[in-house]
Amino acid sequence: MRTAQVVAPVALALATAVAAAGGWRLPTPVPTPARLDGTATAQQPVCPPTPQSTPAGTLTQSACQLPAQEQTVLLPDAADSRLVLANPDRVPAVVDLVLSGAKGPLTAAGTSSITVPAGGSREVPLMVQVPTGQAVAVQVRASSGRVAAWGSVVTTTGKRPHGADLAPSTGASTHSVLPALPAAEGHTLLVANPGDQRATATVLAHGSQGSFAPAGAGEVTVEPHQVLALDVSSSFAGEPGALEVRSEDPLAVGSSSRKGKDFAFGAGSQPATAQQLQVPGPSTLVLTNTEGAEAKVTLVGALGQELAVGPGQAVTVEVPKQGRLEVSSTGPVGAALVLDRGGLAVQPAVASSTSHSGGGLSRDPSLR
Repeated sequence: MRTAQVVAPVALALATAVAAAGGWRLPTPVPTPARLDGTATAQQPVCPPTPQSTPAGTLTQSACQLPAQEQTVLLPDAADSRLVLANPDRVPAVVDLVLSGAKGPLTAAGTSSITVPAGGSREVPLMVQVPTGQAVAVQVRASSGRVAAWGSVVTTTGKRPHGADLAPSTGASTHSVLPALPAAEGHTLLVANPGDQRATATVLAHGSQGSFAPAGAGEVTVEPHQVLALDVSSSFAGEPGALEVRSEDPLAVGSSSRKGKDFAFGAGSQPATAQQLQVPGPSTLVLTNTEGAEAKVTLVGALGQELAVGPGQAVTVEVPKQGRLEVSSTGPVGAALVLDRGGLAVQPAVASSTSHSGGGLSRDPSLR
């Protein structure tokens, strides 16, 4: 496992990594990135360490995120997967991993008291820890310090890589929204139960015509420490959309979408009224309204526009150029960019400090 320095922007918790033939290119959303050597505040986001290489012709991104003491990474398969842990502080962090699979808890050696060096990162090869061919949820608990976590996946045919993405972590919640599922060939909804009691969840899909029960989901039951992988591909007929999961008990939610040889991951979040995106280039903005009243949305920056998103509706807007995009709305909406330029990626919006969320999303005072 290698140690690497961790870089984070001070003002905007966004980063998109676009894979090119020579490796990743990380556009910096602020003029000067700040190296995290212990000077970061508790609300300063952490960006994933830059990998040495990734397949040409793929799009790979993950939003920078706030370090936390507890978070969950969900992946459809442990094969070709690594857990990336980043520590922004001056002192080492110590974490334990709690693994869940399709049949319940998983046990593996080397998942306790993992030390992540100060101002650095560490990788854990999941394919060694858990059986491949099944979904896995990795709950990351810091007993000392705090970390940011991502799942890194690079798929191969033989020895040749052909797809890559980073899965962001998420927190367990009674209401989670996957704000953008791209127009793709296949979608998998991942639902993990970190609790000790059986949980029942209601899943709703959102499209251009409103909300509906997705085929293959609807009402689902998740056993304690189990992760479900639900195929919801037929629900969207090749069009962008969104998913919503509500339950009485907190659940961790993620998604995986596939197009050709590339794929894109998503993680559950809460809608908000003020959000920001750093648009890397031509892309599709997906706005999802999970509430019962119409939301009026104003876009400023890379695209200037006003529009209405009806109750339960997911609306798409083409964004033709790069730049910063501000999204404000009269009611909480989910917002994310879909990038589909020879590869596939989904970039979630980040709530600004003035936002009112639909369900307890942490506000980041460093966002301006």
